[in-house]
Amino acid sequence: MHGFTTDSWGEHKKILAQALVPAGKALNISKALDWLKVHSTAAGLWGRIDCQQMLEVLAADYPYIRPSFTVAAGKTRTNLTVVDTRHRREMHLRAECRLAGHDSLRQLAADLNAMDSTGLAVFAGF
Repeated sequence: MHGFTTDSWGEHKKILAQALVPAGKALNISKALDWLKVHSTAAGLWGRIDCQQMLEVLAADYPYIRPSFTVAAGKTRTNLTVVDTRHRREMHLRAECRLAGHDSLRQLAADLNAMDSTGLAVFAGF
């Protein structure tokens, strides 16, 4: 990144851009299939607060993925990766996932049972 040195730790630096990348086990597998031009359905839980953002990114960048996520109350967990290039290490910061409550898991089971059984579907969890 422009303007960063190994001595930048502890300072406040501006960045040129940032990106939020929807991810998760099922979605990452479906992304790999998309790169191979293989259609797939990605399923699992997604937070109501940021579901629309995820759908917009997938529609714009991944034409072979059909998202079929069960929408749960709340926000999908955001993971942050901090990279220390000087020492060749990284740290992953993440909050606890709170989407998997009794009601959302019951709805997920119903959604998976009702899913179209033709084609390739990817589901991975917790």
